[in-house]
Amino acid sequence: MTAPASEPPRRLTAREAIGPTALLLISMIGLGAVVWGYLNQPDIRIAIVDVGALDEFAIGRFIERPEDNLYLYGMPDGRIRALDMRIQGTGCIAEWIRDEEAGRAHNPGAEPGVFRDPCDGATWSMIGNAISGSNVPLRTPVVMVQGDIQGRSQRVVVEVINP
Repeated sequence: MTAPASEPPRRLTAREAIGPTALLLISMIGLGAVVWGYLNQPDIRIAIVDVGALDEFAIGRFIERPEDNLYLYGMPDGRIRALDMRIQGTGCIAEWIRDEEAGRAHNPGAEPGVFRDPCDGATWSMIGNAISGSNVPLRTPVVMVQGDIQGRSQRVVVEVINP
């Protein structure tokens, strides 16, 4: 008795091969993206900067911290706003022009003054809103109030990204 002849394997048609091929291709792209993200992690550093005691900040008071590239402003609603003076587009440090009248229409309490980019002339209000030359506001880092270890005084700290 002879063994039955085996049939040759059936080949997939192009239409039948599309699904598995697409699944394999998409899986490889996804795996490549994961590996790429793991090997090229972004450089994000966060620094907590102590900018002073809470009682130093008053509504309408403007405090300059050039050593940290920060300006702090006591908002009319009682919050404290920090402004990062490093401008992303040009890499320059914004300058505070205290008596600039163009700020009156944009600042709380119609106060004069604007921030100006010395590289391209763009201006922002004292709370960081774009006035001219840019449509991007200044970065506003997170401001927190923390008690000291003994609980006697409260300190204002600012969370600065990539100082």
